[in-house]
Amino acid sequence: MAVYFMPEVNLSYAIYNGDISHISEIPAKGGILNDCLCPNCGEVVIPKRGAILSHHFSHKPSSNCGASTASETALHMYAKKIIANMKSVVLPDLRVSGDVLFSSRDAYVASSAIEHRHDSGFISDAVLHTDIGEIIVECVVTHAPCPETVEKMNDSRCACVVVDMSGWPRSLTPSEIHIRLLSGYGWKWITHPNIETAKRKREIEKAITDSLTIQVTSSTSTRFIATVDGRNVNCIMPGDVSVDDAMRSLCCRFGAERISNVTRA
Repeated sequence: MAVYFMPEVNLSYAIYNGDISHISEIPAKGGILNDCLCPNCGEVVIPKRGAILSHHFSHKPSSNCGASTASETALHMYAKKIIANMKSVVLPDLRVSGDVLFSSRDAYVASSAIEHRHDSGFISDAVLHTDIGEIIVECVVTHAPCPETVEKMNDSRCACVVVDMSGWPRSLTPSEIHIRLLSGYGWKWITHPNIETAKRKREIEKAITDSLTIQVTSSTSTRFIATVDGRNVNCIMPGDVSVDDAMRSLCCRFGAERISNVTRA
């Protein structure tokens, strides 16, 4: 994922009445009672609606919170707000080593939740319950999901997309964010059950190819039928190999939990 260095920007979003809001969504009298808060530090911010500069929020002079950091937090929060209310999403192609497992498609959202805690312990930015299954969404402005979280997603066979917003201008309006999210701009798969299935299929196909190569290059060989992931595979091993030796060899290659049976053909 590319890393972008964004210029200092004005803060266009604040927490108003408990909700992340753009300055254009806040009434003209909003902020007078110190009711607008920075989405990053939680301090009071003041709406600035002058005739020269673009409308924005300003921290008090004593604040140490920068507008750039606050804008990154605001973009992340506002994206989650939009995603939680989307009725459909455009999912990207799912590819493994250049092969398309399935093409980009629309998924219709029946319900959703943000900051959702999953059974395996991680918390996702959003989860969408769609007509093609549960989709986890992670919004990435500065930091991608950590390897431990991705591992938990894989172990739980989760389908997860990231929305890469690292290069998005921090000054985007709500409608501009909405259009990008609705169009699937920046959406990428990071985990999906079909990815692991495709990888295992390639391993089996490679094993068959390797076996055929062995058959050509070895004058003495033994043929076995192994059940790998529920699929029978013809295995040809060099020399006079016992069933036990064949089982040990296949377990080393594929993992013992994936081998259910080995017999001499």
